[in-house]
Amino acid sequence: MGFGEHKRSYIYYSVMSIVIAVIFLLQTSTGIIPTVFGVKPNPAFIMLILFAMFGGEWAGILGGLALGAATDVISAAPDGFNALFMMLAGLVSALLSIYLFNRRLPAAMVLTGLGAAVYYFVLWLVTVVPQGYSGAGLYLVRYSLPQAIYSFLFVFPFWWLLDFASRPRKKRNNRGLLE
Repeated sequence: MGFGEHKRSYIYYSVMSIVIAVIFLLQTSTGIIPTVFGVKPNPAFIMLILFAMFGGEWAGILGGLALGAATDVISAAPDGFNALFMMLAGLVSALLSIYLFNRRLPAAMVLTGLGAAVYYFVLWLVTVVPQGYSGAGLYLVRYSLPQAIYSFLFVFPFWWLLDFASRPRKKRNNRGLLE
């Protein structure tokens, strides 16, 4: 499958975009998704990677750009960092799931695990290391790594949701009952 070969309806993409937006709002609201040892997850990023796996290249690019722009508004990262990173993560996730992996749970676990680890490591490199803190390594181990692991845990419910939503449905008719 290459560019433009995904034959899903606009309703599917609209509903999935709304789901990602709702997850983003839930994760940025205080107290709805609990913090564990002072660490908040980023389930919207995990949903983006899975959405790109099932939706294709353009879903990954446009979804990553939208989610990244929304994240840039509330993030301490440099302007445009999240938009660029999440757009590239969506594209890479889609391309890897099309040409190298499949769309099963083990592949989703690898893609989301690597995506979360790389995101939080690069975010640490961009935001914490340039500040010159003496405890930058401790910050990586204390906050960035647990955030990646906590975010990764959302792969399980989200994969089942997207797998169910992405399955082709057979159109039902009543001719079978009359024959």
